[in-house]
Amino acid sequence: MGIKDYLPDFKGALKGFYEENLKEAIETKTAYYESLLKENIAFSQRTQKIAIALGIGVFLLLTIVYFCPDNYKYLSLGVLLGYLIPYLFHLIKAQQETN
Repeated sequence: MGIKDYLPDFKGALKGFYEENLKEAIETKTAYYESLLKENIAFSQRTQKIAIALGIGVFLLLTIVYFCPDNYKYLSLGVLLGYLIPYLFHLIKAQQETN
């Protein structure tokens, strides 16, 4: 008889403890954090779209102010705001529906 016969089965005890107590908790937390990460990524993508739209709008507004002649300045401004504001409302509404 060797010393192996007198020692308890540590590997089996740890495996049983893991399967009985820890496995379900770890899998539940993993699924929770995975869904949380997906929601966070989707939120940041929507926020990024809004920031890009606002940045392009500000750039185009500055372009209109500095480079358009006075006759077309207000027409260009109206066209820009006519496209930008509904798009921003759509993005904000989509963001609020998902929350």
